[in-house]
Amino acid sequence: MDVIRSGIETARTGELQGDITASLSRVGEGFVIAALCGVLAAFLVTVCKPVAFFVEPLIEILRPIPPLAFLPMLVLWFGIGEFSKVSFIAYSAFFPVFTTSVDGIKHVDRVLLRAASSLGATRTQIFRFVILPAALPSIFTGLRLGIALSFFVIVAAEFLGADSGIGYLINNARIYFMVSQMLFGAAVIGLSRTGRLSARHEVPS
Repeated sequence: MDVIRSGIETARTGELQGDITASLSRVGEGFVIAALCGVLAAFLVTVCKPVAFFVEPLIEILRPIPPLAFLPMLVLWFGIGEFSKVSFIAYSAFFPVFTTSVDGIKHVDRVLLRAASSLGATRTQIFRFVILPAALPSIFTGLRLGIALSFFVIVAAEFLGADSGIGYLINNARIYFMVSQMLFGAAVIGLSRTGRLSARHEVPS
């Protein structure tokens, strides 16, 4: 009951709405950047060997490192403004989008490629009508993983130098030992992710 009362009071003052809006805005911006960069990099790596030669080793070095390890450095480099938070979310979500997209593109059925080539399709047509549609399931899987990771890291991003957001709400409650508000903030994050997963698995009638 204390958690519910804390949520009602936070919503009544308007603080909750502002924090949710701030967090969703940061997640949206970071995820869009990660999605665009991840898919584009995947296509460049698979179609251009010189790009793959330089980019893939760098990504393989950075990928195993937990994104949270880079958060303090991003704050030092870019300050505590919005740019560091959005950059952190984009960096965190980039890797699942990139790796699943590369896997999908590289494992397109060779029979389809040979069939299209034997019918006289150009490289552009093969890419547009064969490779891209065949890789879309893997790309969408990477996007789902990326958005889930974005919601996961937003709390950590807002712990450092934020004045709004669900992470700030939780951290501020921690400072003043307001346990009910901390639990309510955690519940809001959980509900947002649960709602996203439910929408993803909803089957249209």
